[in-house]
Amino acid sequence: VKALEKKFKVSNRKSDQDKEEREAVMEHERERKRQAKLKKASHQHAAVTGLAVDAVNKTLISVGEDAKLILWNFLTHAPHKRSPYILPSPATMLSHIRDSDLAAISLKD
Repeated sequence: VKALEKKFKVSNRKSDQDKEEREAVMEHERERKRQAKLKKASHQHAAVTGLAVDAVNKTLISVGEDAKLILWNFLTHAPHKRSPYILPSPATMLSHIRDSDLAAISLKD
């Protein structure tokens, strides 16, 4: 009986180690995907020409000379799922009216 109990404890430790390894691999994969999405959505090597915050302080809107409009989530510090939006030409200005949550973007063309 003691031999079975000892074997069971060893197998439980091994399964716990396997579970921890799987969780670590999954966490690493989530972080890699998050970093890839941040890189795709960021205004790399381009000037940000406009910033605005929505009326309830949940979303930040950024536009830049790279012709991207990005919606950022304040809670997660990550871009929204559908961001970035590619604009027809680079943005020169963003104007936002907090009362109505409407935004206007001036483009170079």
